[in-house]
This record gives sequence, C-alpha cells and structure tokens, in this order.
Amino acid sequence: MKTAIKIILIAVVLAAIAAAILFFTKGVDTSEGEKPIATTAFEKQVERRTAAEVAGKTYEEARSGFESILGDIRTESAITLADGSRNLSEAEEDKAKRILFYEYAPIFARYAEGYFQKASWDDEPLKALRTEALELAAMNIAEKQTPIAQTLASTAQNVDDYYAAWQVARSASGCTSVAGIKSIAASAQKYLKAPLTNNTALASALRGAESEAKRAAARNIAAQCNRVANGYAGHGNYSAWVSAYNGAMEKIRQYTSAYGTNSELSAAQSALNRADNNALNYYEY
Repeated sequence: MKTAIKIILIAVVLAAIAAAILFFTKGVDTSEGEKPIATTAFEKQVERRTAAEVAGKTYEEARSGFESILGDIRTESAITLADGSRNLSEAEEDKAKRILFYEYAPIFARYAEGYFQKASWDDEPLKALRTEALELAAMNIAEKQTPIAQTLASTAQNVDDYYAAWQVARSASGCTSVAGIKSIAASAQKYLKAPLTNNTALASALRGAESEAKRAAARNIAAQCNRVANGYAGHGNYSAWVSAYNGAMEKIRQYTSAYGTNSELSAAQSALNRADNNALNYYEY
C-alpha cells in the first residue's frame, strides 16, 4: 500500500514538472518565431490581403502580393494626421509587417532552396535572390538561428560563394607559380560543397582548376625562362647574368620538384644552359 502511495506521489510530482515546463514554453515557436495576431482594423486588413494574395501562391504570385501589401503598409505608416500624429503607430506598422513576413518568407525560402538544386544557374535570378534575401533579413523580423533567418543568410552567401568560386576557377588559366597552384587548389577545394556542386559547370571547373593551374604555371614559367635566356647579353656583366640565370632555374626546380617536368620546361632549361655558355663567352671578351 505504501509503495503504491509513493508511486502515485512520484507521478504527481512528474506531472507538475511537465506542466511547469509546458507553461513556461507555451507559445514559443523555435522554428520561425511567434506569429502575430491581428487586432486593429488595419492589421486585419493586412491579414486578409495576405491570406488572399500570398498564402498558398507560387513564388512569383506571392512576391507580387508581398510587394503590393508591403508598399501599402509603408504608405499608411508615412501618413501624418492633422494633429501631427502618425496614421499608424510603430507597433501597428511592425505587427502588419510581421503578419505579411511570416506568410511570405517561407515561400521565398523554399523557392531559393529549390533554385540552388538546379544544375545550372543564371545571373539575373541569382542576383535577384541575393537582393531579396538581404532585404527580407533587413526587416529584422526573422529571429536569429531560426530556419528562416538561416535560409536568408545562406541564400545571400551562396550567391557570393558562386561568383567567388568562378573567380577561382577562371584564375587557374593565369597561374604563374607553384605557390599560385597551391592557392588555387586549396580555394577550389573550399568551394566544392553543396549547393555549389549542384551547378555542373561550376563543379567541373573547380575540379579541373588545379590541373589547369599546373598547365598554366608550367607554360608561364617556361616563357619567363625563355625571356631570360634570350636576353643574356643585356645584363651588363656575367655576375648579373648568373643571378638572373639562377632565378630562372630555381623556378623550374620548384615546379619540377612539386609536379615533375614536361617538354616546355625541359626546353626552357636547355635554352638557359645554352644562354649561359653564350653569356660566358660574351662577357669574357
């Protein structure tokens, strides 16, 4: 009997704890924040229009409705009455914007996430996504660390990363040194991540960036060395020539030590050695 009473008492205590937790967390939405309830006539008007022009619509339709309603909110809030007071209080303006935002932002977020799943992206919609994500974030309605806030931030970052990644990939063709190869390879690897890898052209360019940088660096080093070899007679004395010769040979050594040699570099090295013989004779007399 005593055991049964103890069990009942424990159950009561646990139920009380659970009730307390529920009481203190009631109404907290950890995903998107607490949605406002319209109370004034204007707020209810915004709520009705939002339900009709934004809720359940495609992104394009919802965006049109969002811009129209937001424009009206801003117009009403800018009106000053005869006594100098605002037509809408700051609190009413803020709540109206929240009613609209909480219906539209998830639609935008789904559209943005869907766009980044595509295999090819275009400049105009990308830049529009970035601009809109920043504008929505600037409304300061999405609570920090919520999915909506994170999506707005990641949308803008994805667009920035896309263009930065292309800059890395395209820079490979102008690489001139071993250090440059390593930098390009590291940067390309950094951008080989979702959702950038969904873009097939970009992913391919990033994966080939290191190889392209190696080819470009070898080509450029060989060209630099050939210029040094061809200009052996323009150094004033043999000592100055030797300094230029050693600098050129060091570039070849650095490359071949890291990645091996090729026909261009072998030919450049031979040209430098011939030039050294020519320089020795040239500066001796």
